[in-house]
Amino acid sequence: MTKAEYLSNSAKLFSINGIILFVANAFIFAGSFNSSLGDYGSKLSSYTFYIIAVLCFLSLNGEGVGYKRHRDFVNKKRTKTLKFLLLFVFLIRFIKKPVEIFVLGLFDAGVGLVVSKLFLGVFNTIATYSFLFTLVSLLYVVRDKKEKPLVFFEFVSFLSGAFYAIYRSISYSVTKYNLTEFGESFAELFSSDSMLYIFSLLEYFLFVVMCFAVIRHYNSKILFEQDEKIKERKKMLVAPKIYNTSHMGLDTLDDDFLLPVDEEDI
Repeated sequence: MTKAEYLSNSAKLFSINGIILFVANAFIFAGSFNSSLGDYGSKLSSYTFYIIAVLCFLSLNGEGVGYKRHRDFVNKKRTKTLKFLLLFVFLIRFIKKPVEIFVLGLFDAGVGLVVSKLFLGVFNTIATYSFLFTLVSLLYVVRDKKEKPLVFFEFVSFLSGAFYAIYRSISYSVTKYNLTEFGESFAELFSSDSMLYIFSLLEYFLFVVMCFAVIRHYNSKILFEQDEKIKERKKMLVAPKIYNTSHMGLDTLDDDFLLPVDEEDI
């Protein structure tokens, strides 16, 4: 497979993940108007958690194999880091409660308690697929900085993800951990569930659009890279044709290295 094929296939799997999360969050957001839709969205989000974990791993692993086979070890290292984050997201799902109890129990009041609440907001945000997708967008921005058709889509996807990550971190600190030390106006600004889901839907939508742009761009490069690969193989086949290797022990020293001798000099 060519490098373009690996990158295109990886983006296809990521786009499936983005669509699943967009649909699930859309149902949850619709729950404010119809509770049954919200329940359906919550169940869908829970059931697909493991499916998305597998698809994300396959996507990152396939992309990493593509980098390795084409000697792009810098991006290979970056995909490895993202796989560790994916493992973190998966494991935190099962140990989140003990972590929250431990951190909130460190301080009873004061600056320490405020820092603990903010930390847990960030902690909950990092342990999500949305944050993973934000870093994937960042990886694409750095990787494709010379691919002009992709720069806009990837940068916008990254910005939307970064904005949602910041808003979500503060929102969780306010709504889930009762961060009211910065005043009522601050709390009201970050306590809107509707705004939270709107920003999440925007991130997933732009992430999917970015993935489609990546798929289209690298699909257009596949044929060119395949032709280049064939040309390289043909060049490698020229060397064995210089000599007929079937004549074992054939002495070609005189022909290869000695100057031609004039018969009159013999």
